[in-house]
Amino acid sequence: MPGPISLRKVVSGLLLAAISIYLFRVLWDHGTGAKLIRQYRAGLNTELGNTDWGLMGQWVNQMAIWAKQLLDYYPHLDGQDLTAALTARYRYLEGADSIYIPWEKQKNYDLAAHLVTGLRKTHQSAIPIEIAYAGKEDLRSEHRDFLQDLDSDISFIDLLESFPNARDDLVNSGWAMKPFAMLASKSRRTILVDADAIFLMPPDRIFEEHQGLVQSGTLLYHDRATLAGGNEGLLFLLKQLALTGRRPSKSFSNESLYFTGDSTFEADSGLVAMDKTRPEVFLSLSFTAWLNTKDVRDSVTYKRFHGDKETFWISFELSGIEYFIDPRYAGTIGKAENGSPGDDDISGMEICGTHMLHADHAVLEKSTEN
Repeated sequence: MPGPISLRKVVSGLLLAAISIYLFRVLWDHGTGAKLIRQYRAGLNTELGNTDWGLMGQWVNQMAIWAKQLLDYYPHLDGQDLTAALTARYRYLEGADSIYIPWEKQKNYDLAAHLVTGLRKTHQSAIPIEIAYAGKEDLRSEHRDFLQDLDSDISFIDLLESFPNARDDLVNSGWAMKPFAMLASKSRRTILVDADAIFLMPPDRIFEEHQGLVQSGTLLYHDRATLAGGNEGLLFLLKQLALTGRRPSKSFSNESLYFTGDSTFEADSGLVAMDKTRPEVFLSLSFTAWLNTKDVRDSVTYKRFHGDKETFWISFELSGIEYFIDPRYAGTIGKAENGSPGDDDISGMEICGTHMLHADHAVLEKSTEN
C-alpha cells in the first residue's frame, strides 16, 4: 500500500505542471504569432502610387488587423515590425517623437485668442490646449508668448520638430497640417479645432457622452449641403473603393447626400475628435496625413476635393474601418433683416460668425425629451 503523499510534493507537482503548461502556451503563441507577423510583413511591402487610394485603404485595413492581433492575442510579442511597416509606408512618421488649433500663418492669431478665452472663461473648460504650427515663420515667438499668457495650461507643438522628415509637406501647407497636428498630440483622445470655432457648450466630456464617438472612436460633422461643382471626386472615390473589394459602408450609402450626388461636400474638418488609443483609428489617421502630403495633395487630393476636410473620413471608408459622422447637416447662425423665419420670401440675411453651426448631441437629446 503506497504511503501518504506530502502536501509539499503535491503543490510542487502542480506548480511544475502549471509552469510547463504556461511555457508551452508561450512558445506556441510566440511561434504562431511570429508566423502571423511574417505573413503580414510579407504581404504589406507592395509599392503604391499617389492615386492608389483604394489599395492604400486595403493596406491600412490589414495593418489594423495585425495591430489588433498583437494587442488582443500576442501582447508579449514585440511590435517593432508593425512600427517598421508603418514608417516604411509613411516616411513622415520617421523620427516623430487636448485640443489642437492648427495654425494657418498669422491670420488666425486673433481668432485663436478668442477660442482659448471662450473655452477657459466662458465655459470654464479644463481640458489641455495645444496649439500646432509649422515652424517659427508660421507662428512668431511674440504671438506664442501672448497666447501663453492667456492661460497657463497651453502648450505649443512645432510640427517641423515633431515630423523632421515632413518639412516639405508642412511648410506653407495650410489645411494640410491638420491631420499631422492630431497625430502629434500628446493627448490620446484628441479634438482638432479650427481657430475660428466658437463653442456653445464645453467639450470636456464629449468622449464619454457622445454615443457615436464612444462606439467608433471618431466624430466628424457634415459640411453644408450644397451643389458647387461636378462629381469628379465621388467617381474617383467609388473607383478606389471598388479596388478594395468592399461595398460602401451603410452610413455612407444610406445617409450621405454626397453619395447620392445631392451635395458637393460631405464633411467639415472644423472640429474632429478621435480616440487614438484604438489602433484602427490611429492607422486611418496616418492614412489621412498621407492624403495631405505635398505630392499626394498637389497631384490628386486637392484637385478632386476641397482641401483636407474630406480626407478625414475617406481614409476610414477606404480602409473598411468604422467612423461616425453626425447625421445632421450644417446650419448657420444669423438673423433675417427683412421678414421673419416663417415667411416664404426672406430677402437679405446677415450671418453672424465665420463658421457653420453644428448642433451638439446634447441638443438633440433635449429636443427629443421635449
